[in-house]
Amino acid sequence: MNQKEIYGAIEFVDHEVRFILGEFHNNQLNILKTESLYTDAIDKIEIVDTNKLVENIQEIITDVSDKMGFTIDKIILLIPSYSIKRYSKRVKIVNFEESDYFSKKDVNDAITQALDLEYADNEILINQVFNRYIIDGVSSKKLKLDKKISRLYVDVDLYTGPKALIFDYISVIEKAGFAVLDIFLDSYAMATEMALLEPSRNKNIIIIRYERSNLTMSLLHNGRIINSLMMDVGYADLVDSIVKDNNISRNNAEKLILTNDYLTIADNQVAPVFLYSEGSETKSIDDKYLNNLLMPILCDQFNEISQMIAPILEDKESEVYITGKGASIVSLSEICREILKSPTKVYSPAILGARKGSLTACLGSIYAYKDISVLNSINENSLNKQMYDKEIKLKEFSQSEDSMANRFKELFKINKDN
Repeated sequence: MNQKEIYGAIEFVDHEVRFILGEFHNNQLNILKTESLYTDAIDKIEIVDTNKLVENIQEIITDVSDKMGFTIDKIILLIPSYSIKRYSKRVKIVNFEESDYFSKKDVNDAITQALDLEYADNEILINQVFNRYIIDGVSSKKLKLDKKISRLYVDVDLYTGPKALIFDYISVIEKAGFAVLDIFLDSYAMATEMALLEPSRNKNIIIIRYERSNLTMSLLHNGRIINSLMMDVGYADLVDSIVKDNNISRNNAEKLILTNDYLTIADNQVAPVFLYSEGSETKSIDDKYLNNLLMPILCDQFNEISQMIAPILEDKESEVYITGKGASIVSLSEICREILKSPTKVYSPAILGARKGSLTACLGSIYAYKDISVLNSINENSLNKQMYDKEIKLKEFSQSEDSMANRFKELFKINKDN
């Protein structure tokens, strides 16, 4: 049986568990299933109720397994870009036997030995990223081993994060009964999905992840993540302002904010976007009301961001990308472009089945894991192989049994007619 390339990725973001399952077929990623679940077990990035989160993980992955008809037991885990550090190092590899070719194993072994670094007691390695290869004096973003190489330099970036937070994340996955295939920094995963690492060699790129009650800014430059900063602001401030003056649920208020066009309406435009009952009275919320109420809040939030990143945007050619769940706010890019005074785009994945800004990091982690598995010849995926083989054989037996039964029925019918 051919090796299946089915990968699941999970992320804990601001009162939400997000999960995506995809399969590579002919090097093309196809989305099999996406799920999200609201939870009180996560506050911003902190796990506040381990037992509840364990139940959430089991619920969401078991549900996907049941719907797909096979068992998932290993998953990719996203790590928030909080208090991260980056170490950069150039590794030199010399071919002393110039008649021989380098192999991937030669390169990986040399790099592993050279990168045996000691970190602070409170930090741990998250990702090791090969930023650039210099092959016999020629710079390349890809490692090409089809020609003989005398001398190879590899620029490697090492990203570390707080040990306690990462152990908490891994531990909750294992307590739920699953193994961790690999971990990826969410900012690196987003940059991978958005294909921004290479363009950042020539310009500053800032990724703004706009979520319910927190916002993450990541600076990309020279093909690497320079830094990430988290702020306690998000579209929950907009939700609060609607709920305060209207007798509607937070869930309905969130849908109003994320699905309606109220930021760029004409001055004379007034159109109802939501109706609700309060006692015997029917009340409505219109787009003009939302514009007057929410625009000042959004402007305050992004004006603060503008002041923080102004030196970066003024330094050289720059671009800003907004993603995350809050990126689905209609016309957000137009408003932010005016405030930030920089080319600004809202990013949502284009892949069928996962066209949501909230899934950007999960998608990117699958692509990142695929790249690593090819480089390191890793064959692990998210399937429980023993269970999968049994389930396939059972299905094949059931289909065969059904086919044989139908044949006997047809034969009995023919004999009866005669």
